Amino acid sequence: MASLRLLICLGILLQLIACKPVPLWIGKTPTNADPMFNMGWKDGCESGLASVSNSFYKTFYKFRQQAHLIENNTYYGAWFDSFRYCRDYTDKWTFESWDRAENTDPNQKPLYQGVGDFLLFTPPLHYETPYAFGGIKSFWN
Repeated sequence: MASLRLLICLGILLQLIACKPVPLWIGKTPTNADPMFNMGWKDGCESGLASVSNSFYKTFYKFRQQAHLIENNTYYGAWFDSFRYCRDYTDKWTFESWDRAENTDPNQKPLYQGVGDFLLFTPPLHYETPYAFGGIKSFWN
C-alpha cells in the first residue's frame, strides 16, 4: 500500500516537473492575426523570456528569431514588440522580490517603480516598423 502511494506521488511529481512555466498573458495572439504576426510574436516572446530570466526559465526558453524573415515588417515588428513586452514582464516578476528585500528604507523608491503599470498594457495589434532604417539587417550593411 505504501509503495502504491509512493508511486502515485512520484507520478504526480513527474507530471508537475514536465510543465513549462508560462505567465498568464504571454504568448497569446489574436485569433484573426496574420500568420507572420503570430510567428513573430511567439519567437520574440520566447526570446524575451530567455533574455533576462533566471536559470529556471532559461531551461525552457531560448533565443529564437527567423533570420530569413527579419526583412518582413510584420514578422519583425511583432518579434520586436513581443520581445520587449515579455522581457519586461519577466524582468519584473523575476527580480522585483530581490528589489523589495534590499530596500528596507521606507523612503527609498524601488528600482522597478512603474513597471507594474506596463504589465496592464495590452500588446499592440498595429505597430510601426521598429526602426526607421528598415530593420536591423539594413543597419549592419
